[in-house]
Amino acid sequence: MSKITDREINTKPESKDKWLNETTIWGHGGLSVRITPKGDRLFYFRYTDSNSKRIRLPIGPYSKASRPGYLTLKEARLRASELASLHEAGIKDVKEHLIAQERTRKAKEEAELARIAREKAALEEEAARIASRKTVTDLFEHWASVDLIRQRWRQRNRTIIQQRCTSENRTIICRRRYQVRYHRSHRCIAQ
Repeated sequence: MSKITDREINTKPESKDKWLNETTIWGHGGLSVRITPKGDRLFYFRYTDSNSKRIRLPIGPYSKASRPGYLTLKEARLRASELASLHEAGIKDVKEHLIAQERTRKAKEEAELARIAREKAALEEEAARIASRKTVTDLFEHWASVDLIRQRWRQRNRTIIQQRCTSENRTIICRRRYQVRYHRSHRCIAQ
């Protein structure tokens, strides 16, 4: 089994794409490296699908030292061996399998994000409901202010009436006030 080395990968690029392949157990796929004329070095998993067609599945770009988004030769071999074990287990269309797994992962992630959004909305709604509640102090202050306004209004009306009215008019007004109160109280009771 010939293995790809870092020295082979770091050779000078040629005018055409250069492919390096590791010899592996027949039928289970293997690691390939493509060196582009620009100098890019890319890892691929090479396998045969269920239709007996050769497929090169991109694994990732090469880096001699470990960097985010790049693979070392050792990491690429490990990823290729994982994909080969899938192929050996009977999943002949590895690319479609990985795409289906990614769709499933994204669907689960979206469902989780939707669940979190629903919970957040419910918590915000509950917080708004609690914030809208009035405390006993708030209710008392509102009642007191409304009642004091009514009492001041009544007192002011009484003083105005007393200043304008003569004694004869006072008796008429008192009777009228009594009638209004009587009708109001009976109307409230009837309702």
